[in-house]
Amino acid sequence: MAVLFRLVIAWALFGCGRLMAGPSINRYGISITRFGALPNSNEDATPAVRQALAFIRKHPVKRLSFPAGRYDFYPAYASEKYVFSSNNDEGLKRIVFLQRF
Repeated sequence: MAVLFRLVIAWALFGCGRLMAGPSINRYGISITRFGALPNSNEDATPAVRQALAFIRKHPVKRLSFPAGRYDFYPAYASEKYVFSSNNDEGLKRIVFLQRF
């Protein structure tokens, strides 16, 4: 019985601790509003989405939800990358969400 009690305490302290840090996660995922993006606000949502993607890389999140509305992505925080697309002009392109490995 004492071993079971210790396992439950250890799980509560260490197993859940990773999930309690930062924005809360539930079984449905996490909302982009937890990172500061608000629908219909006319503010640049790029920094919030980048923060959310960085958070998702480190935590077991299965879904990132965007509440209904309009989200704006301006070029100020966009990544730049030289790309060549077969059906497009080659050159320096601004990309909102550039995946980095």
